[in-house]
Amino acid sequence: VLLAPAYRRLRPWLDAGLFPARRLQEEGVEQLLRDLSQCASSEQVLDLVAERLDGILRPESCDVYVAEAGRFAIRGGRPGSWLPAEGPLARALARQPAPLRVAEGELARSVPELAPEEATALVASGTRVLLPLRCGKDLAAIVALGPRRSADLYTDSDLTLLGAIGEKASAELLHRRDAETIRTERIRAEELAVLKSAADEALQRRSRFLAAASHDLRQPLHALSMYTSLLREQIGEHDAAALIERIERSTASLSAMFSS
Repeated sequence: VLLAPAYRRLRPWLDAGLFPARRLQEEGVEQLLRDLSQCASSEQVLDLVAERLDGILRPESCDVYVAEAGRFAIRGGRPGSWLPAEGPLARALARQPAPLRVAEGELARSVPELAPEEATALVASGTRVLLPLRCGKDLAAIVALGPRRSADLYTDSDLTLLGAIGEKASAELLHRRDAETIRTERIRAEELAVLKSAADEALQRRSRFLAAASHDLRQPLHALSMYTSLLREQIGEHDAAALIERIERSTASLSAMFSS
């Protein structure tokens, strides 16, 4: 009864004294989780994960695969192996976003339908653990960790820490995508507002032009109508009356068309 609460109180100090490397690793993960919230873009999230994992777990290699032209290629344009975007491995990582230890038995159990090109790529790169990073329901990136420099194996505790990092990074990627979508929609709305304002202004200018043109064109038409009336009064019922009547019909027709 006395030892149990005493052990709970003393355990952090015991762990720090007996397992200093483990404590430093946990502190590094905690700091990474805090820093991920400060990233301004998805690219910064991926860069930070790769950079900090190199210091926390000290793998010989830490590659980030991102979707590119129907496949997952190593980020940064560095030549290397690639994974098919629609392959069994990518689908398995998208379904189950937990770290996957790349050992012959475990990989076969997790992805029994693994394609030959996927297996070749993993062997060529020396990958030991795959950490999927999702953006919503989509697989956004795959972090491939090589063997550890200390020659230690990746333990279940390591995979638990990687899982926490993956969840946090995936949430930040989704948040950045949503923020980018909102920003894009806002820019689009602003552009549409500018276009609408320009269209309204053009419509007003056209209306003013048509009103001015109609007014100017009606002036000689009204004068022609007045001169026709005066001419009718002067010539009376002579033969020219029929011609005057046709002129009046023409001017009436023109007036109706201007009104339309």
